[in-house]
Amino acid sequence: MSPYGLPRYSSLPGALWPLLCLVLGTLLMLLQPVMAKDNASTVRIISIDGTITPAMASYVDRAMEGVQRDDVEAVVLRIDTPGGLSTAMDDIVDDILQSDVPLIAWVGPSNARAASAGVYITYAAHIAAMAPGTNIGSASPIQLGGDGEETGESTAERKAMNDAAARIENLARLRDRNVNRAISAVRDAENITADKALELDITDLTAPNIDILLQEVDGMQVVLANGETVTLDTADIAQTSESMNVFEEFLQLVSDPTIAYLLLSFGALGIFLELPILAGLYPESSASSVSFSACTRLAHCQ
Repeated sequence: MSPYGLPRYSSLPGALWPLLCLVLGTLLMLLQPVMAKDNASTVRIISIDGTITPAMASYVDRAMEGVQRDDVEAVVLRIDTPGGLSTAMDDIVDDILQSDVPLIAWVGPSNARAASAGVYITYAAHIAAMAPGTNIGSASPIQLGGDGEETGESTAERKAMNDAAARIENLARLRDRNVNRAISAVRDAENITADKALELDITDLTAPNIDILLQEVDGMQVVLANGETVTLDTADIAQTSESMNVFEEFLQLVSDPTIAYLLLSFGALGIFLELPILAGLYPESSASSVSFSACTRLAHCQ
C-alpha cells in the first residue's frame, strides 16, 4: 500500500499487465483511422467555368498544388466550358493524370456543358459524372486562319485531327470508357446528353448536385498515378472550394476572344485618333509612323 492508502502498481497481479497493454493497443488502432480521416476529411471543389485559357490552366495547377499540400480526400472538377486552347487543355489534363488524389469530373449544374477541351478533361478524370440536362462532346480541333475564319481541310488539319483522336482514345482506354464514342466526339463532333453518356459508358453516373454526387461515389475505387488503389470515403464529407485569385480572374477576362477583339479594336482606334495630333507636333516622326501604319494595314489585308 502507498502512504495514501492506494494500491501500488507493482502490487497488481502480473496477468493484468498483458491484458492492459492489449486493451490500450486496440484502442490506439481503432483511433488511428479516425485521426487520419480528420486530417483528410474534406473534398476540394475546383470550378472550370468558362473558356479554357492559360489563365484557367494556371488556376487549376495552383489549386492542385494546394490539394497535394492539404492532403484532401478527393477533388471535384465542376465543369461548364465551351472549350478553348489545346495547349491550356493539355496542362490541365497533365495535372489530372499526375494527381495522387482522386479526381471526379462533374459537368454541372443543369444546362452546363463539356465541349471541345472540356471533353478531354472529363475523360481524364478518375470518375466522370454529369448533371441531368447537360451535354458533352464536339471535341473536333478547329484551325483558324489569319482573318479568324475556319480554314479548309489541309495536311495540317488532318495532322491535328489525328493527333486529337489519338489523345482522346488514350484517355478513354486509360479510364475504361467508350473508345468509339470518344473518337466520334473528335472526328464527327458528336455531342450527347447526360443520360446518353451514361448509357454509352462515357460517364460513370449522373448527379443533380455535388452533395448527391459525393454520396453516390462513396465506396468507389480508383487507381492513382502512383499505382495505389484507393476507396473513396466521401459520404457526408465537408466541402471546400478553391477560386481564382484577382490576377487569374483578370487574365481570364482579357483572354476571352470577344474581350480581346474589343481591346485590339480600341487600341487601333486610339492610334488612329492620335495620328493627326502627332503629325502636328512631330511632323517628321509622324510621317514615318503614318507610313508604317499604312504598310501594316496593307500587309494585313493581303
